[in-house]
Order: sequence, then C-alpha cells, then structure tokens
Amino acid sequence: MKVCVVGTGYVGLISGLCLAKLGHKVVCVDIDKSKVEKLSNGIPTIHEEGLEDLLTEQLSRKSISFTTSLKNGLKDSQVLINAVGTPPDKERKADLKYVKQVAKEVAELIEEDMVFVNKSTVPVGTADLVSSIIEKNKKHECIVSVASNPEFLREGVAISDFMNTDRIVIGTDSQFAKEALIELYKPLTDKGTQLV
Repeated sequence: MKVCVVGTGYVGLISGLCLAKLGHKVVCVDIDKSKVEKLSNGIPTIHEEGLEDLLTEQLSRKSISFTTSLKNGLKDSQVLINAVGTPPDKERKADLKYVKQVAKEVAELIEEDMVFVNKSTVPVGTADLVSSIIEKNKKHECIVSVASNPEFLREGVAISDFMNTDRIVIGTDSQFAKEALIELYKPLTDKGTQLV
C-alpha cells in the first residue's frame, strides 16, 4: 500500500519506518524543512535504538521518502496517518489545532478515496470532528473515511514495540477504513498479532 504519514515526530517517524519495513511505500510529510533534509540524508532526528540502521535500510530500498509537500505525500496514497503533535493547551487539554489544520488541508487536496487515520493522542470525539472538517472543506467527490489507531510505543524500544506488538487497536464505523487497516497491518497479523 502507499501510505502518507503526516508528522515526523516520535510516533510518525517510527510508524512510517516500521510500515516501510513491513513492505509498504511510505511518504512522510513534515513542515520542518531541516528535519526533512536530515531524514532524507539518513540522519535520525530522535534517539531510538536501531533507528539509524532502519532509516538507512528503508532509504536504500526506496520504501520511504520525506517531503514538506502534503500534496506530494497524498498522491496515490490509500491511507493517511496523522501523527502531528497535540501539546497541552492552557487548560492542560490536548490542543487539536494541528490535527484540524491537517484535516482541512487534506480535504482541499484529496482527489481519490482514502482513509484518514488519527494516530496522535486525541480526546474522544476527534474522529467526528475530523470527519466534519473534511466534509465541509472537500473540493472533490471522493470518500474520506476516518479511523482511530492509537499507538502503544515506549521510548527507547519503540521499533521493537511496533514490530512485535501483541495487539493493534483500530476504531471506525467505516467498512472501507476497516478493510484498509486490515490490509495495512496484515504482515503483523499474519505473525499472530491480534487486531482489536
């Protein structure tokens, strides 16, 4: 599958690299040009065991690339994983401004059916919020199904956690999204990982 990962922080970078290792074609999008340049040249932007080797391996296989252009990232992608930051606001609640911004930009650019996956840490109801933003701002007749797919990565062993997880949790009311995520994670479920 072709996968677009938005945000190359901890969750986005690890998810993108691991999905590439599982055999998917991944494009990671970030607004930070210097971060994109470093990653494109095989220079890790976070410390994580095995990260540099995994990055080098996937770049050499051409299974992952990095860009500042969301339009380029979306081209031919069947799944978008939104892994942007949700820092606490003044009331110590998750600030969803970046999640909302990505939803609006995706809606304006998307031309084909796809699945929009919330991977960032977000409160209950965010999937409905993202769906409404996309529907309100869509420029083309296409289906964008929203799903939630929380991560359970521990810093320091995140790559191992992703590749050897005992369960993958998805939430959606869309059969289209469900089938896409089943396909996305098939290399792991084929090895016995439970899909919840």
